[in-house]
Amino acid sequence: MADTVKLTIDGKEVRARADMNLIDAAETAGIHIPNLCYLKGLKGSGACRLCLVEIEGLKSPMTACTTRVKEGMFVNTRTEKVQEIRKYVIDLILSMHPLDCMTCTKAGVCELQKYAYDFGIKESTFTRKKFGFPVDNKNPFINRDPDYCILCGRCVRVCKEQGTAVLDFHGRGVGSRVVTAEDKPLQEGGCTFCGSCVDACPVNALLEADRWRKGREWEYERYNSVCLSCGNACDTVVSVHDKDVAKVNAGADDGRARHYICAYGRFGFDFINADTRVMSPLKRIDGELKPISWDEEANQLG
Repeated sequence: MADTVKLTIDGKEVRARADMNLIDAAETAGIHIPNLCYLKGLKGSGACRLCLVEIEGLKSPMTACTTRVKEGMFVNTRTEKVQEIRKYVIDLILSMHPLDCMTCTKAGVCELQKYAYDFGIKESTFTRKKFGFPVDNKNPFINRDPDYCILCGRCVRVCKEQGTAVLDFHGRGVGSRVVTAEDKPLQEGGCTFCGSCVDACPVNALLEADRWRKGREWEYERYNSVCLSCGNACDTVVSVHDKDVAKVNAGADDGRARHYICAYGRFGFDFINADTRVMSPLKRIDGELKPISWDEEANQLG
């Protein structure tokens, strides 16, 4: 068993593994530290600055996603100072983000929307900026809209973690964006369309291509399932709307990191309503496969 340390977070005594960062340690005690760039299982980058916390004995706030727990540490996650910083960060991001939440497909699960609500921000106090980056929607699987991107880097890091390394940052400052090599469309940039970037994205910058107006997130019925496309039996979450499968995502995390699934497991569910789907047992009669009843099938097997 890994060594554990004892620390205090928001006045609550917490015992956590010595290799944990403060975000994960706080989570074990039911304390949520706001964050946009952190992805469980991957090394923290401190890019969004939303997870800043104050630690007794240190002069400046520290990013909780990059700070490891230490014995006897006293951490405050909701001081007036850090809350002011977080509100500033969300305010700044919203000045560069489309505010079409009423029709946005990710409404209800958008993490930026959640934090804007938490801080009571309806409109940014900064001058609005619109970049008008081209949308990458020339493939049948994933739409990529850089205007929604908040530069959290989750998609870049998860893509590299899987060894595909299709996505990376280009440019500097507020004009930065996530691109493929030579800024080619995904299908020309070496993408395998596993869709892990879609799961990782906290906003509407990466989305399944056929999701538009196929139900809102709160309308879905979700079922834990297993992919049967190969023998790996990867965990999946199937979202159903109006009795049809609307999307398939990677299974829930195991406490360390989200499981990954391939393109077949994520997008290959169109066979469910295909005209060619076999709906009953078939028997070869006079050299031709013909449908028979399940009772006939059972009798033959018996």
